[in-house]
Amino acid sequence: MARPLVLVTGAGLGLAVAGTLLRLGASVLAISRTRTPELEQLSEQHADALFLRECDIADESTFHSELNRIETTYGRLDALVLNAGTLDPLARLDSPRSTADAWKTHFDVNLFSCVTALQATIPALRRSELGGKVIFVSSGAATGGVPGWAPYNASKAALNSLCRTLANEEPDITAVAVRPGKVDTAMQAAIRARGNTSMTQKDHASFIQVYQDGRLVKPEDAGYVIAALALRAPKELSGQFVSWDSKEYPAHGAFRALSVNAIALYSPVYKAKPHASISPSVPRCPPFLPMPSTTTSPTRLIDVHHHIFPSMYPKAALARSVGFRTPPAHLPWSPEISLHAMDALGVELAILSAPAGFPHGTVGDPHEITKSVNGVLRDICKQHAGRFAFWGCLGDWTDVKGALELIPYVLDELKAVGIAISSSYGEGADAKYIGDDMFDPIWEELNRRNAVVFLHGSQTPSSTPYPHETLGLPISEVPNETYKALFHLIVTGKTRRWPSIALLLAHLGGSAAFLAPRVAALSHYMGSELSEDEILEEFKKCWWDAALSSGKGTLSALEAWGVSERIVWGSDFPAVPQDTVKWFENQLQDFYQTDEPKLRSIHRYNVQRLFESHGVDIFPSSR
Repeated sequence: MARPLVLVTGAGLGLAVAGTLLRLGASVLAISRTRTPELEQLSEQHADALFLRECDIADESTFHSELNRIETTYGRLDALVLNAGTLDPLARLDSPRSTADAWKTHFDVNLFSCVTALQATIPALRRSELGGKVIFVSSGAATGGVPGWAPYNASKAALNSLCRTLANEEPDITAVAVRPGKVDTAMQAAIRARGNTSMTQKDHASFIQVYQDGRLVKPEDAGYVIAALALRAPKELSGQFVSWDSKEYPAHGAFRALSVNAIALYSPVYKAKPHASISPSVPRCPPFLPMPSTTTSPTRLIDVHHHIFPSMYPKAALARSVGFRTPPAHLPWSPEISLHAMDALGVELAILSAPAGFPHGTVGDPHEITKSVNGVLRDICKQHAGRFAFWGCLGDWTDVKGALELIPYVLDELKAVGIAISSSYGEGADAKYIGDDMFDPIWEELNRRNAVVFLHGSQTPSSTPYPHETLGLPISEVPNETYKALFHLIVTGKTRRWPSIALLLAHLGGSAAFLAPRVAALSHYMGSELSEDEILEEFKKCWWDAALSSGKGTLSALEAWGVSERIVWGSDFPAVPQDTVKWFENQLQDFYQTDEPKLRSIHRYNVQRLFESHGVDIFPSSR
């Protein structure tokens, strides 16, 4: 018998479903509006079994034509997974955005595209030797009626009704509607970022709390159950609306086994705390499905720490002044120098930033120079779409008014993914750390915008000279500057005051992981209003850039703190040679040689989760 052929619509959760289907031995037709880099990567790994189709399923004519081409090309279909969906318009019934046209557009995606798909594929599903399956990816909103989600609530309720109708009309086809729960996808990120405009404060806060508590469902968990149902859904479930973790059907052994297998296979959280309705005596893997393979191709990296050296910036002279040497081959810098290194290192996307402390060392109006370099960063990203994103630069924060003026320019107009900052601004005794009260208006605005902030230690010369020519400021001082700036924010209660900001620390936070207990105890003793435990809890909320820092000792410390799911990959290129980046990458790979999924997450998926949780698309070219 030929391998099962399954059509999957939509990205997000659809990507996880497609990946699991492929590992379970099926062929997959994936239809989505755009080809995301993740789909492309999956296609490269399964060139003989994954077939990508770009199509706007909300356009009935276009979608129907594409489905007809599929029927002509393949002549068969065993299962249909209807996953495509939208939440927009996210608005209350009385909102000006809740127009009839907006509702029609919404229903075109969430409901009518499913009708089109069914009308085109029912004949092939009837002929399936496996017994045709249709899996509708629904939502708890179908029965919940979340305020501010009127179109979504209604479309998902209609979807469930469509599932029941199909089951009654087509006895040879098994139709199941699945509630996947709160899945860690871009839709959840959008709810956290924009939900406060239409949802009740209580409802919106509950979504944020689930995310902060780490209780979002992993796409691969729900995706495994959906994929397994697409291949072997029990006939008894036809027409039913079920949760991915089988809460509604704890007594149904086959479906319960699907859930247990996904939980046991993928999620350590669920391993530790199995759902009460799931019997621990259920076998680890359903007897009718093979165990998925864990063999994967190398993950394409996302580099969060990658500098540019603008033409107006005297990098060589400034490097010498702080006891460091930039590789001469990297000066003058050009995008091509970085692209060559990225290709050699396996980096798909680098997030560019101006040098720490910029525009220090330049000649001219600092505000205008800062504005100019942001434009340069934006232009580089446009010229090399899909290879670069960028951190916005606000210049010297002691110019509070100027920094506030730049925030909407870099985030709204230029589309920076976040803001890169230094640990302090000013020189010598006049330097002020970023927790200084004078900077509060800047932090308030960044918090209002749910911003991701990349904190890099300053290279400001101190009154004590660095000890040796091989121990310049970037080696001996910068890591400690990051540590000092971080805990300045924490012990003064400012990270609690601005909880919507995600703080990403360069170089794994410098010495922070080692000195955190000392700070917690002694700062509390010296008068911090936060308890020792509260200081440490704030510390563990940070994100950690591994650039030039992925040694065994530092990684072991972060593992001990339980924050490895917040480590992301960085290079610090072109400030250092490729060989130095490779040396640290080898250290990282050696440390996680027995935990490939965690290594892949550090290479790519953790940073995607970070930005998605703040409503930021770091691959704007894939929209």
